[in-house]
Amino acid sequence: MVVAADRLQQPAAAVIKTLSVLLIDDNPARAEIVEAGLAAAGYRLVARLEGTQDLIGRVRALQPDVVVVSIDSPGRDTIEDMRRTTDLMPRPIALFVDQSDPATIAAAMEAGVSAYVVKGLAQDRVRPVVDVAVAHFNRYPRHA
Repeated sequence: MVVAADRLQQPAAAVIKTLSVLLIDDNPARAEIVEAGLAAAGYRLVARLEGTQDLIGRVRALQPDVVVVSIDSPGRDTIEDMRRTTDLMPRPIALFVDQSDPATIAAAMEAGVSAYVVKGLAQDRVRPVVDVAVAHFNRYPRHA
């Protein structure tokens, strides 16, 4: 189970875990927006990749709590990479896209995407979307 740092119910002396995030974005300007939102939320960026190739291997090596994908429109290969990751290394996946259609949304959700946002990328929206992805992942586990 992944729990956002500010949602943990622990004694004051306990250490609160900061969420670690793997960001996938091939657009440097867009990635800067996401990175700024992650930093403002207090999340730790473990790496930024330009694509989902070998996503399972990167998730296995980096062990992020959450994966954030920010792309124009998810293609078949991207969705399949997310599906394999969900099957083998389950964790919340938040997806920001610029373009979409109902079939792509359905395929992404079936692949394990926990939060899907169309044309909604802004620095101040990153934390709420990650929080929704974590809450959805914890509430509706495909990994049980």
